[in-house]
Amino acid sequence: MYLFDFFDSIYPLSDQTKQDFLTIAKRRKYKVQHQLLSIGEICNKIYVVESGMVRSFYYDEKGRDITSWIVAENDAATQPNSLFHQIPSPEVMETVEDSVLWEIDAQGLLRLQQQYHDLALLRLRITEVYLLRYEERARVLRRVNVKQRYLRLLETFSHIVSRAPQGHIASYLGMDLATLSRVRAEIAQKKQWTWKILEQMSDFDKCQVIFWYLSNSVNASCLKLAS
Repeated sequence: MYLFDFFDSIYPLSDQTKQDFLTIAKRRKYKVQHQLLSIGEICNKIYVVESGMVRSFYYDEKGRDITSWIVAENDAATQPNSLFHQIPSPEVMETVEDSVLWEIDAQGLLRLQQQYHDLALLRLRITEVYLLRYEERARVLRRVNVKQRYLRLLETFSHIVSRAPQGHIASYLGMDLATLSRVRAEIAQKKQWTWKILEQMSDFDKCQVIFWYLSNSVNASCLKLAS
């Protein structure tokens, strides 16, 4: 079952835990732009995305909707502040595509995790993952320029970049649509220029370029692990 494949990839659950978990989870199908949560509503659900895409957004002082986060398959969605503190949500949560979601009752989850230790550990692991993700996004928005923001998102969540409306991507990255279009054009132009250069190279020179690229990629990965 998809839901438990997703959970087991984070922290494995026992058969008994899975059996009881199905009493608080339902598989739902929603059309695009279906509101899962409205502004002012208290969040009591957690969603796991089997297929499709979900985002959360708010309205700024000019009435523009600003995407706070956007997720697709193999990911979870909720409104943490409203869920944890049981206060009205400041944001809307909606589907971006026709979607198949597993809807989990949050109160039922709290009850079950008191009974099953593995479920409590699963929730802790998921919380850790999303805290790190939010911290990374905040760091990126503060410290890197608009082009680097887009490239980081493209590297990490290319499936979202290729499917989500560009207006959602732009607001998520803290830029307007015109800036995003300019960034995308610059990247496309650079790729085109790179391919033209490669076409003019000998096979030996191409191999050297590939070897240099792979060597630098490995070194960069090692530095990340070391840090």
